Amino acid sequence: MRKIIFLFLITMVCSHGFSQDKETKEKINKASDRVVFELGLENIIGKPDTLKISALSRGAGVYFMYDLPLGKSHFSFAPGLGISSSNFYHRSQIVSDTAETYFVPIDKNEFDFKKNKISLTYVDIPLEFRFRSKPNEKGTSWKLATGFKLGFLLQNKWKYKGPELNGSGETVKFKEFNIKYLQKLRYGVSIRGGYGMFNLFAFYNISSLFKQDAGPQLHPITFGIAINGL
Repeated sequence: MRKIIFLFLITMVCSHGFSQDKETKEKINKASDRVVFELGLENIIGKPDTLKISALSRGAGVYFMYDLPLGKSHFSFAPGLGISSSNFYHRSQIVSDTAETYFVPIDKNEFDFKKNKISLTYVDIPLEFRFRSKPNEKGTSWKLATGFKLGFLLQNKWKYKGPELNGSGETVKFKEFNIKYLQKLRYGVSIRGGYGMFNLFAFYNISSLFKQDAGPQLHPITFGIAINGL
């Protein structure tokens, strides 16, 4: 009887040790590359009355993230690299002089344009702190990620299609690249949360679109849906 009890205890200890080794391996192996796709609606905080932004302004981004678990906890840190584009549809003319860039409202009744938007493309470096309710179960976990994003302006343009704004009545179509006095660097805060692959996200641009004293102090804000393997 003693031998049976002894063998039973040895079996339990070995089994427990094996399960701990397996759990440890799972926690170590869960760090991997991730891909995040974002689709959102854009708006601007601090815009002057001369700048009318459409509610259909939108943006998109794709990010490659590397997840670094913080020990054996539910938390992790993830740096990344990606590219994003913001499109602000508006009803204003962009005017730049030797000192600043400003906006002049366009009368929609007088100038029935087809397209009028500002497009901005950034190379972004996102940094996230993440929480997962079930770290080792993909697709069945509640998630929350908060962080910081640094962006470098890659390209910018004003695209217009409609009547000539000088009143000639001629229909024109043009792209004006390199809008004056835009900031080349942006930074802001982000939050993303949801279940499985589908999340809601928000991003607020702390920095202004234009340089100080060289244009209106505009702070874009984005709300949308993210599809990811967080």
